[in-house]
Order: sequence, then structure tokens, then C-alpha cells
Amino acid sequence: MTMKPFPSILRKSVQEKGGTGLKTRDVVLLTTSFAVVLFMFVYTFWHWHAMGDLVPGHISHVGEVTRWAAKPFIFFLPGMALFLLAIVIPFYYFPQGIAIPLNMTFEEKKQHQDLMGTYLFTGLLGIQVMILLFHLEAVRLAAGEIDQGAATLPAILTFLAVMIGSTIVTVIKVKKRLCGIRTVAKDN
Repeated sequence: MTMKPFPSILRKSVQEKGGTGLKTRDVVLLTTSFAVVLFMFVYTFWHWHAMGDLVPGHISHVGEVTRWAAKPFIFFLPGMALFLLAIVIPFYYFPQGIAIPLNMTFEEKKQHQDLMGTYLFTGLLGIQVMILLFHLEAVRLAAGEIDQGAATLPAILTFLAVMIGSTIVTVIKVKKRLCGIRTVAKDN
């Protein structure tokens, strides 16, 4: 008996249970996003006792703490990542709410749900990776594992690269398909 890759097994089980309409790539992106959020909470609980009573409330772009906060504030970033995950999922099924730099009607956005959903989940994962990098730095600072001054610039650059890259790729794909749809509509 050969083992099937995890996404295909998950996809098959989703289809057997009535289906959610998620493509395999979208299931992987969503699962990875959930794993990032879960990792942030686990990492925070793991370091909880090593932290002092004050944790970084704000870290500048050069890694210096500019404001300190009470210890429970360390859960702000994982909570924000979980909140983003929760509010993004409905937009997968209602892509009319997704904004990309193209003039499209609601009906045209619905026809592009497969591309728009992947764009949405890729953007979500990019944001969550940026939040994760900031959070890891905050926890490590609070636990005394690193000194102030560790640069946060790589997190910002990672986020920008993912967001700009996924937007460009999606816009190109949507434009091509939109031209085809509009050409067929004119012919009819």
C-alpha cells in the first residue's frame, strides 16, 4: 500500500463530507496559516515563565523596544493572527469582497473565485509570517534570549515581497481570464 500525500488525503475527506469548495493549494495555505497561529500560541506558552512582568509593547524597525506593556500583552499578536484567519475565511466563499487593482463586476469576481481565493490565502499567510517574525522577536526579548537591536527589517521585507508578488501574479491571471470572458460575452 502506498501512502498518498497529505493534501490529497485531506481533499478526498473534505469531498466525502459534502465538500467545501477548497482547492488543494488553498487547503494547504489555510492549514499552514492555522499552523502558524498555533505555533505562536505554543511558543508563547513555552516561554511564559522565562518572561518578566513587562513585555515589549512596541518594537521599532531597528529592533529597539520603544514601549513596554504588561505580560498578557504578549498574546496580542497571536490573537490578531487568529482574528485575521477567522475573518478571511468567509471572503473565500464571497470573493466580491476581495479588492484587487482591477475593475470587475461582482459577477466577474465570482467567476474568478478560484484565483481570488488563492490570492486571499497567500496574502493571509504572508501577513501571518510577518506577525510570526515580530512575535518571535518580542517573546525572545521578553524572555531575555536576545538583546534589543535585532533588526525587524527582514520581516517587513518578507511581507512586502509576498504581498506584491502574489498581487502581480493574481492580477496577470485574472486579466487573461477576464479578457477571455469579456470576448465571449461580446460575441454572444
